[in-house]
Amino acid sequence: MAVADAFILCWKCKFTYNNERPYTYVRYAIDPSWKPFWPAPPFPGFPSGHATQAGAVCEVLTNLFGDNFAFTDDSYEGRANDPLTGTAFKSRSFASFKDFAVECANSRFYGGIHTHQDNDEGMKNGVLVGKNVNALKFKK
Repeated sequence: MAVADAFILCWKCKFTYNNERPYTYVRYAIDPSWKPFWPAPPFPGFPSGHATQAGAVCEVLTNLFGDNFAFTDDSYEGRANDPLTGTAFKSRSFASFKDFAVECANSRFYGGIHTHQDNDEGMKNGVLVGKNVNALKFKK
């Protein structure tokens, strides 16, 4: 529920504010041939969908499992190295869901397709969505 609501909020914001992505600005103002590390999607950058989703999921999972729930994501264990860079895929360990959410958001910044503003506001909005889901009263 949190993921679905966060997507709806994120996409409404993207097309309400229609902010450009960093690569668009860099190509216009600095270097027309510059390419981001990852291919950037052809839709507005603000807010970051990854940050919005991560914030919502973090809030709900933290509510369920606590602030310091350590875990390891080994989804890519055994996968062949990246064919373009030769980089190995490794397990990632996190001390909390918050640590995971921050890394998820930052990955988009380091990839050159989001600004800190995209991530910060996306994360805040996602956390609010998660809080709303946590406040719902479910019947067992």
